[in-house]
Amino acid sequence: MSENDTAVPVDRSLAAEFNAIVRGIDDDTLNRSMSDALSRELVLAAVFREMPARMRADRTARKRAVVRWRIGDPAAVWTVVVDVGGCTTHSGPTDEIPDVTVELEMVPFLRLIAGQVGGFALTATGRLRIKGNLLLARKLEDWFARE
Repeated sequence: MSENDTAVPVDRSLAAEFNAIVRGIDDDTLNRSMSDALSRELVLAAVFREMPARMRADRTARKRAVVRWRIGDPAAVWTVVVDVGGCTTHSGPTDEIPDVTVELEMVPFLRLIAGQVGGFALTATGRLRIKGNLLLARKLEDWFARE
């Protein structure tokens, strides 16, 4: 793993606390809070660092996928590599060609991660854009536990 890889297990109670905080804040406040580049970077690093601990191995045991996330403007890029029941996350793009690229702004991303809104609803309203394997993108939400 490179120095940008994150696969540190995180206490699941932190996920529940994070989700409750995001659910309790309105969009304007979230936007203001995330307008600072350092705040965005810290929040995104924490979210992606936790993804391996939230992977549902029973649903990805036979899966291999590279998912590129482009969040905000300017876009913060993260890559998630799902590989037979586990995953690693990488800040920035990797050499691997993504199977799917997911693009959205910071607030919809936080709402999606917190389980407050689903990917289908965000796509239907134009707040989430998908490039690549649409069937794979649809399954992503089921691959990670929310809390």
